[in-house]
Amino acid sequence: MNPPPELTEERITRLHGQGMVDLHFDLPMFLYDNRARKNVLASDFLPELEAGDIGTLAAGIYIEDQYVPDKALEVALGQIARIYVEVERCDRFAICRSFGEIKRAREQGKIALLIAMEGAEPLGTDLNLLRIFYELGLRVIGLTHARSKRADRLRLRAGPGMRTARPDSRSCAHQSSGLRRHFGKHRRARDRFAHQRAQILRYRTQRQRRAN
Repeated sequence: MNPPPELTEERITRLHGQGMVDLHFDLPMFLYDNRARKNVLASDFLPELEAGDIGTLAAGIYIEDQYVPDKALEVALGQIARIYVEVERCDRFAICRSFGEIKRAREQGKIALLIAMEGAEPLGTDLNLLRIFYELGLRVIGLTHARSKRADRLRLRAGPGMRTARPDSRSCAHQSSGLRRHFGKHRRARDRFAHQRAQILRYRTQRQRRAN
């Protein structure tokens, strides 16, 4: 049963009362791929962000397979460069490095951008690069996003995924295909798989049906 329209409108009003925060927005790669164009942020994104009342969003640097590993650093820096160029051309956005800057941007009616990184491929094995990205504005990073597993406490001798699957599988996001298979074997009824492919769940359901 659908709720009455007035209840839906009330919920929407409450939800948007303080503004919306999007902490997963794959913006930088699009800007990088369209770097020959001008005002991409204003023309392609601003209208929808304003319509959705988005107040703060994390612009996630993501490196596609074709650039890993040789050009990961170059492309990541290129994506950050495009963010700065586009923000300079549109005064509705502000790149923020702290809560104070986010608050100030919102008071000025601007959309606050946090620079994030999905996976640490641009860093390679040199953690010194992290300081450079921090100075450029990076404030959010997912160390074990998709391809990269070095920071997930996994030890192959314990069996891929076995250590992490049991304590952490209540909420699983952005795991690699290998870890997804192990989560599929050891998952619990209330597990949550965010930003995942659904094959493991579909195959598990098929096996259960055949068993019955």
